[in-house]
Amino acid sequence: MFRHSFFLLAVWLSTGLFVLGESLTGKITDPSRSTVPGVRLMLYQNGRAVASTVSGRDGKYLFDSIRPGDYYLCLSRLGFNREERPVRLESGRIQQEDVTLSLESIQEKVVVTATRTDSSPSLSGYSISIIAPEEIGRRQASSVTELLRHLPGMNLVQTGSRGGVASTFLRGAPSNYTKVLLDGIPLNQPGGDMDLSNLSTAEIERVEVVRGPQSALYGTDAIGGVIQLFTRHPEDADSRPSLDFQLEGGTRHAGTAGASVRGLYRRLQYSFGLQQGSTRNQGPNDFYRNQVMSSRIGLTLSAHSTLDLVGRVERGRHGVAGPIAFGPADLDAYSLRKDHDLGAAWNYESSPFWHQKVSYSQSFIHQLSDNPADSGCFTPSFAGHSAPYPYCDYPYSFLNSTRRQSASYQSDFRWDRQTLTAGMDWEEQRGRVGETDARRRNRGYYLQDQILLLPRLAVTAGVRLEDNQSYGLAAVPRMSAAYLVRKDSSGGFWGSSRAKFNFGLGIKEPSFIESFSTNFWYKGNPDLRPEKTRSFEVGWEQSLAGRRLQIETNLFFNRFRDQIALLTTDWVTYSGSFFNIGRSRAWGAETSVKAQVARDLRLSGSYTYLNTRVTESASPFNPLLSVGSPLLRRPGHSGFLAATWDRRRWTLQTDLYLVGSRRDGDFYGLGLTTLPFYSRWDAIVSFRPAREVDLYAVAENLLNRNYFEVQGYPSPGFQVRCGIRYRPRW
Repeated sequence: MFRHSFFLLAVWLSTGLFVLGESLTGKITDPSRSTVPGVRLMLYQNGRAVASTVSGRDGKYLFDSIRPGDYYLCLSRLGFNREERPVRLESGRIQQEDVTLSLESIQEKVVVTATRTDSSPSLSGYSISIIAPEEIGRRQASSVTELLRHLPGMNLVQTGSRGGVASTFLRGAPSNYTKVLLDGIPLNQPGGDMDLSNLSTAEIERVEVVRGPQSALYGTDAIGGVIQLFTRHPEDADSRPSLDFQLEGGTRHAGTAGASVRGLYRRLQYSFGLQQGSTRNQGPNDFYRNQVMSSRIGLTLSAHSTLDLVGRVERGRHGVAGPIAFGPADLDAYSLRKDHDLGAAWNYESSPFWHQKVSYSQSFIHQLSDNPADSGCFTPSFAGHSAPYPYCDYPYSFLNSTRRQSASYQSDFRWDRQTLTAGMDWEEQRGRVGETDARRRNRGYYLQDQILLLPRLAVTAGVRLEDNQSYGLAAVPRMSAAYLVRKDSSGGFWGSSRAKFNFGLGIKEPSFIESFSTNFWYKGNPDLRPEKTRSFEVGWEQSLAGRRLQIETNLFFNRFRDQIALLTTDWVTYSGSFFNIGRSRAWGAETSVKAQVARDLRLSGSYTYLNTRVTESASPFNPLLSVGSPLLRRPGHSGFLAATWDRRRWTLQTDLYLVGSRRDGDFYGLGLTTLPFYSRWDAIVSFRPAREVDLYAVAENLLNRNYFEVQGYPSPGFQVRCGIRYRPRW
């Protein structure tokens, strides 16, 4: 028995020694040089598969113990074109073979937000917009609000000048229906409210926007869509620190100064940035000042494990002059805001097929609205309209201080034609809003499957079980499909054609005031149901003329129900409470076009048609909110046109924004119920006199148009900013 065992062991060892051979390794990236995990690699010799592996999260792969000889390396992953190439392994050396995969989709990017995994937009039917680093640098936008304005389906409304309350109405959804994330950290207040006015573009590297309900992955608040901001990642940094300085000045005493550094030290990657800006805007008590501190640290713990740390602090102070088109400015009111965001994420590649992620984050919002003194009374008037009664100012102080603490675990299982994702989220919300102190805990469990059913048909399906302390259990599914009708033809005019479809449900929890308020005039209702939406969408993507022309069209239909509104319960004392009594719907179409007209000239544009209606009113006696009325501040027609010219050291871009008429109330009895059409024309020019220096100038509202985004609050007229960026070389 012992001799037989010894003989078998000797045979096994000799066989193992015999098959020891050379190694083949490399790194896989996409066209934007981002690493691509989960790529299936097969090694063939004489038509027979001899080895297989899957690239890790860092995009690297390894074939070990391969005999010297000639092979064929084949790479495949959902959303990418299949790659095949010959490889020769020579004796006594490690072969390095890096590969750049091309994407099937006309959108040459890998996205994260749509599926919570690295994937191609071609794998889903979701409508996704990506603002890449080069576009952010070219636009020279100072705020996230201005950066998002040109996207299809995106209607941004700012109360006056920079620093005023900024809200987004995505595809006609209310402003608190869009979830905003920073490197995965939720930024919304509990209940979905999100003011974008304090979000600067400092250290923002990329933005992804997914339109349509995403509650199946992100839970409550993601009822109309998700906007995710990604800070500068130091993964491509050099061992020498890379410095970046910015100095900017402009009209209305505008000024910005900033500095950043990123680099690599052994296993530690780092990126830090500081920025401070200010402007006096349009008149008395209309100033805005903000400071930003941003940091991101990456630590390689092992060959299969990494740790990412993110921190960001934004502080802003804004003078609240009020609706100065209707009367005198309030000279002492102001708002003060401090946002603190912290996050940590641990990624671990258990095997080439299994990736795990554990994350933790905290986001703090501290907002004080203060009006220390009584500024007196006046009768609002505008363009021949006068209010029937005077409006009187009064002192007030309102504090909104909330914290969201989140933790999550996610597992991704990858095969060559399928990615299965499972995870759970935990969240604790607490804070003080006015006179209301509240605390709430939520849990969510989600499952998602991305699968290539046929060579040209990709399907994504998922479901989430949300356990919310306010409304209990709720299940929200979603499903999307994308079918490649036609592949690119070599040299032909007609390029790839892709049809897509998606369906999803969305939910939103009540706000702290709606659930927990003890105020006599707006008492909270602990029995509120979640607000809900049901959404359908079909779309078509078409590339033409060798991908020099790309067209995307989407048709969508959203139905919102169980919307929460304040209702007077006692007309003697005027006491009230909140109830699920509102219903509305929004449907429309989006079209976006990109064209490479010449080697140096690119054109782009978008158009959105939106039809909205109140189907069950919470205030039937208010003409603005009666059944059949369009939803407030949602234009029926909006569009955007841009032309970009790049020639050697010069870049010139001109943008034209077109916004149709929309309903809005003046709230003073002036009888103003419609905001008219407006257009805004901007221009950006930049020049690089040296490799280390960028000079730029931004002109906004070139024609000095007068218009309102909110009744009574004039938007800024013509203004210019000029700046310099300096990146010293070591």
